[in-house]
This record gives sequence, C-alpha cells and structure tokens, in this order.
Amino acid sequence: MPDELALPAAPVLAALLALQAVGLPVWLLAASLEHGAAAALGCIVLGVLAAPGVARLCLGRGVRVPRRLAFTPEGEFRLDLAGGFRETVVPAGRTLLAGPWWVLVLEGARSRHVVVLETWRVEPARLAALGRVLRRVAAGPGPRAPALRCLLDPGRAGH
Repeated sequence: MPDELALPAAPVLAALLALQAVGLPVWLLAASLEHGAAAALGCIVLGVLAAPGVARLCLGRGVRVPRRLAFTPEGEFRLDLAGGFRETVVPAGRTLLAGPWWVLVLEGARSRHVVVLETWRVEPARLAALGRVLRRVAAGPGPRAPALRCLLDPGRAGH
C-alpha cells in the first residue's frame, strides 16, 4: 500500500520571494546609485515575469499542478494533479532535500513536475518515509541514481 503525501502550498517561500521582488527595487532606488532607477525597473520587470511561476510552484495555482504524491517503499511514485489527472513519475537527479525546503523534480512520461515542500508543513512521519524512499532510489542502479545520490548527500567527497 503506498504512502500518500498531500502537497501543501509553500506560502512562506512565496512571501520571501515577494519580499525580495519588492525590497530589492526599493533598496536600489534608496541607495542613490548612478543607474539605480534603471536597475530597479529591471528588477520589477523580472519580478512580474516570475510571478506566475512562483504562484504555480509555491502556491499551487494553475492547471495540472501537483496536489498529492503517492509513493511505495520500492520507489514507485505517482502524482495526482489538479483537474483529476494522474501521472506515474520518477525522481530526477535535480531533486534536492536540504534545509527547510525540499525541491522534488519528478519526471513523467509527458512532463516534468517541480514540487516545493516546506518541511514543517508536512507530517513528520510521512516526510521521513519520503526521505527514506528517495535515498533508496538514489542508492539503486539507474541513470538518475548518481546525480540524485549527490544531491541527497551533498557532503560526499568528489561530488
């Protein structure tokens, strides 16, 4: 029987990104730099362009965004997506488990999904189970295992 993990929004990360998107232009304007106004305008444009991606990744807004992750101890993963879609996925080598945010890059047959988890918003037992399964997948054979292993254990020498 697979474990299931609801994929809650990451509002703290979204707020930190929004604070940076607003704070940096304000600082550039207040610093009285020679080209501060142009740099601030550039930052505002970049923030506006990034807003839909932040809303999708951090707040779970949009079409076919991941809502639930099911996984087995054997390393099988399935994503339930908004709109009633379901997709079998595998963790990609770019998955990163570090600090208070985990970034899961999951590849399906037709698309790649990025899931941002604020670890304190997830039930600890389920988070630990997911970590064990990801480490088991990283230890196994396959083309993704070395990259995944390196990201899951960044202290390894030579990586």
